[in-house]
Order: sequence, then structure tokens, then C-alpha cells
Amino acid sequence: ATFKAQTPITIAEAMELETGEAFVLNQFIAIQFQGGSTYIKDESGYGVIYSYDLGLKPGDVVASMPCTKGEYYGFGQFVPAVTKNDLTITTGELPEPELYTTAPTKDDMYKYVQLNNVTISGSAIKLADATTINYYNAPLVDGKKYNIVGSVGHYKGSLQIIVSESEEAPSTAVDNVLVEKNIRKFFENGQLVIVKDGVRYNAQGQQID
Repeated sequence: ATFKAQTPITIAEAMELETGEAFVLNQFIAIQFQGGSTYIKDESGYGVIYSYDLGLKPGDVVASMPCTKGEYYGFGQFVPAVTKNDLTITTGELPEPELYTTAPTKDDMYKYVQLNNVTISGSAIKLADATTINYYNAPLVDGKKYNIVGSVGHYKGSLQIIVSESEEAPSTAVDNVLVEKNIRKFFENGQLVIVKDGVRYNAQGQQID
């Protein structure tokens, strides 16, 4: 293949390419792996690499990677043209998940998200505003509430959260839909602080001093 760009391009730029086009992807970090797909992020946004044998771990930073543009049920993905042995890999720090207060949509594909104080209903996560999204890869108990971190994935076109972390939500947790209204959000000592009605909460919806 003739690879696009002597200068590697970003994830956002690669997403705009036509299926089958060859290119070189610029520096990115692996955030999650599931079922042959590695979810990745750079400063321009999120993407996914499809390869059963690339073997990237969360936190691996790849300097550049030749790829071709693939597609799965209408969603773009990147197919590496090399093996892990051909890559320059260093260790980085995982990004903080983005705090979501409603169920992710198709526009949020591949994002690394956090959903707080959600209720498990069958194979779906139900948020406080009654929106739902399917989940995968976690032994969650029906009827219980959880704080969940994972990537927005898809299976044959249906959206799902591929869970990487989960914890049972404390009884004092604040529903996402309430946290979203009339609040302030800011970072303090590197941690997200949410203030609602004068009360301070952390990113997990737990009250803090």
C-alpha cells in the first residue's frame, strides 16, 4: 500500500478517510482492549484499532503506526499494517474518563466514559433520566446501582459500554440527572469536584469535605 502522509495524521483526520485508504497514525495511547479491538485516544479524539494480535495494553503509547481505514457496520476503525514488534511503544498515563449524565449515543462512539449511580436492568444500564445503554464484560447484579467506567463500543451496530471498571454505588450517591442541573464542576488538586446546592461531590457522586 502507498501510505497517506509522510507526516502521520491524527485520529480525527484518519476518521475522515475513505474505507481502504492507507495512512500513518500519529502518536496515541491505548485505553482499553476487548474482543480484538483496542480503543485509543490522542489529543484530537478517540478511535479503535481492529487486530487480534497487536497486543497493546492500556497505557501503552505508540509513536506512529501504518494502517488502513476499515469499517464495521458503518463505524470507522483502523486496521494496522504492522505487528507490535514493528512499533515504538512507551508507557503513559491513562486519560480520565469523561463524566456522562445521559446514555452515550452514536456520536460518542469509542469515547472513554464514566457513568455514576446507574441501575442495572437485565443487560442494560439505566440512568437517572431513564435513558439506557447495553453493557458488556462485567458481572453486574440486576437491580443494584453502580459507578461504571468503560469505552463506548458496538456490536453489529448496537451501542454498548464495554466495562473496564465498576463499583457498587454508595447509598448517598447523587443521580447523574441531578448532578447535571445547577452545578459547578472544576478540578482541584487534579480531582474533579462537583458542587450542587453548596455540597461538594467527587466524580463518583460521593460527598466530600
